[in-house]
Amino acid sequence: MTDHRSSGNVPASEPDPAAAPAIEFPTDWEFRIILEHDRAAAAREACLALLLEHDPAAELTDGGASSGGKYLALRGKAVVFDRDDLNSLSDGLRRIDGVKMLI
Repeated sequence: MTDHRSSGNVPASEPDPAAAPAIEFPTDWEFRIILEHDRAAAAREACLALLLEHDPAAELTDGGASSGGKYLALRGKAVVFDRDDLNSLSDGLRRIDGVKMLI
């Protein structure tokens, strides 16, 4: 049997869910959406529609462009009621065509 610790090849362990920061729900979730510039108009409309369907009081504002102009950022805020709600909304935003990243 090989001792991986001595060679510095320690297998990665799974993250401990108990170590994740506790979030009290409901909460105002603030996030940024990075859009591909050439698809930004349609992606922005789709993001806004999804957010307003989820939370009629949700906010989505422009956050500026990247220095090269390839990406646009949006700032968003919506109320989420539990972890499943947060995951569902973030997954929905990530699936929109033109969304590069959700932060």
